[in-house]
Amino acid sequence: TGDVIWKNSDFDGGSVTYAFDDQDNLYIAGYNGPGLFVVNKDGKTIKRFEDFPDEGFYWPSEMWFDFGDRKLMIQYEGNPKNTESEDLAYRVVVEVNISDYSYKLEYEAFKIEYVGQ
Repeated sequence: TGDVIWKNSDFDGGSVTYAFDDQDNLYIAGYNGPGLFVVNKDGKTIKRFEDFPDEGFYWPSEMWFDFGDRKLMIQYEGNPKNTESEDLAYRVVVEVNISDYSYKLEYEAFKIEYVGQ
Protein backbone atom coordinates (compact mmCIF):
# COMPACT_ATOMS: atom_id res chain seq x y z
CA THR A 1 0.00 0.00 0.00
CA GLY A 2 1.03 3.57 -0.43
CA ASP A 3 -0.07 7.05 -1.28
CA VAL A 4 -0.86 8.31 -4.76
CA ILE A 5 1.87 10.78 -5.71
CA TRP A 6 0.28 11.97 -8.95
CA LYS A 7 -2.23 10.97 -11.61
CA ASN A 8 -2.06 11.64 -15.32
CA SER A 9 -5.25 11.23 -17.33
CA ASP A 10 -3.53 11.87 -20.70
CA PHE A 11 -2.47 8.23 -21.04
CA ASP A 12 -5.22 5.90 -22.20
CA GLY A 13 -3.30 2.89 -23.46
CA GLY A 14 -3.07 -0.62 -22.13
CA SER A 15 -0.67 -3.57 -21.96
CA VAL A 16 2.28 -1.26 -21.49
CA THR A 17 6.00 -1.53 -21.26
CA TYR A 18 7.91 1.26 -19.56
CA ALA A 19 11.29 2.57 -18.44
CA PHE A 20 12.64 5.47 -16.40
CA ASP A 21 15.50 7.69 -17.54
CA ASP A 22 18.17 9.17 -15.28
CA GLN A 23 16.01 12.30 -14.75
CA ASP A 24 13.12 10.17 -13.37
CA ASN A 25 11.01 10.74 -16.50
CA LEU A 26 8.68 7.83 -17.24
CA TYR A 27 8.55 6.49 -20.83
CA ILE A 28 5.56 4.32 -21.75
CA ALA A 29 4.49 2.48 -24.90
CA GLY A 30 1.16 0.65 -25.11
CA TYR A 31 -0.09 -2.27 -27.20
CA ASN A 32 -2.46 -0.17 -29.29
CA GLY A 33 -0.95 3.20 -28.44
CA PRO A 34 0.08 5.65 -27.72
CA GLY A 35 3.28 4.76 -29.50
CA LEU A 36 5.38 6.71 -27.03
CA PHE A 37 4.28 8.67 -24.00
CA VAL A 38 6.64 10.60 -21.70
CA VAL A 39 5.77 11.93 -18.23
CA ASN A 40 8.06 13.90 -15.92
CA LYS A 41 8.55 13.07 -12.25
CA ASP A 42 5.74 15.48 -11.28
CA GLY A 43 3.21 13.69 -13.52
CA LYS A 44 3.16 16.29 -16.31
CA THR A 45 2.95 15.02 -19.90
CA ILE A 46 6.16 15.86 -21.78
CA LYS A 47 5.46 14.12 -25.13
CA ARG A 48 2.77 11.97 -26.68
CA PHE A 49 3.14 10.29 -30.05
CA GLU A 50 0.13 8.32 -31.27
CA ASP A 51 1.96 6.28 -33.91
CA PHE A 52 5.57 5.92 -32.96
CA PRO A 53 7.81 5.12 -34.60
CA ASP A 54 5.26 4.85 -37.41
CA GLU A 55 1.88 3.35 -38.18
CA GLY A 56 1.84 -0.43 -38.03
CA PHE A 57 4.02 -0.95 -34.96
CA TYR A 58 2.35 -2.58 -31.98
CA TRP A 59 2.99 -4.82 -29.03
CA PRO A 60 6.05 -3.21 -27.45
CA SER A 61 7.64 -6.07 -25.55
CA GLU A 62 10.70 -4.45 -23.96
CA MET A 63 12.01 -0.98 -23.24
CA TRP A 64 15.41 0.02 -21.84
CA PHE A 65 17.93 2.85 -21.82
CA ASP A 66 21.46 3.22 -23.07
CA PHE A 67 22.34 6.01 -20.65
CA GLY A 68 25.79 6.59 -22.15
CA ASP A 69 24.37 7.56 -25.53
CA ARG A 70 21.07 8.97 -24.14
CA LYS A 71 19.08 6.48 -26.21
CA LEU A 72 15.80 4.78 -25.45
CA MET A 73 15.43 1.32 -26.94
CA ILE A 74 11.96 -0.13 -27.65
CA GLN A 75 11.47 -3.65 -28.98
CA TYR A 76 8.26 -4.31 -30.92
CA GLU A 77 6.99 -7.77 -31.74
CA GLY A 78 4.31 -6.43 -34.09
CA ASN A 79 5.53 -4.46 -37.08
CA PRO A 80 4.86 -4.00 -40.81
CA LYS A 81 7.63 -6.39 -41.95
CA ASN A 82 5.82 -9.36 -40.40
CA THR A 83 3.52 -9.54 -43.43
CA GLU A 84 6.39 -10.02 -45.91
CA SER A 85 7.08 -13.74 -45.48
CA GLU A 86 5.38 -16.94 -44.38
CA ASP A 87 8.68 -18.43 -43.15
CA LEU A 88 10.21 -15.47 -41.33
CA ALA A 89 9.08 -13.22 -38.50
CA TYR A 90 10.71 -9.96 -37.50
CA ARG A 91 11.44 -8.24 -34.23
CA VAL A 92 12.31 -4.59 -34.45
CA VAL A 93 14.23 -2.44 -32.00
CA VAL A 94 13.63 1.28 -32.27
CA GLU A 95 16.57 3.35 -31.06
CA VAL A 96 15.24 6.75 -29.95
CA ASN A 97 17.42 9.79 -29.35
CA ILE A 98 15.68 11.28 -26.31
CA SER A 99 17.04 14.75 -27.03
CA ASP A 100 14.97 15.24 -30.20
CA TYR A 101 12.98 11.96 -30.54
CA SER A 102 14.62 11.07 -33.83
CA TYR A 103 14.97 7.33 -34.28
CA LYS A 104 16.32 4.47 -36.34
CA LEU A 105 14.98 0.96 -36.80
CA GLU A 106 16.89 -2.31 -36.52
CA TYR A 107 15.11 -5.46 -37.66
CA GLU A 108 16.00 -8.98 -36.60
CA ALA A 109 14.61 -11.87 -38.66
CA PHE A 110 14.01 -15.34 -37.29
CA LYS A 111 12.68 -18.47 -38.93
CA ILE A 112 9.17 -19.63 -38.09
CA GLU A 113 9.05 -23.32 -37.22
CA TYR A 114 5.69 -25.02 -37.29
CA VAL A 115 5.24 -27.76 -34.70
CA GLY A 116 3.25 -30.90 -35.52
CA GLN A 117 3.15 -30.54 -39.27
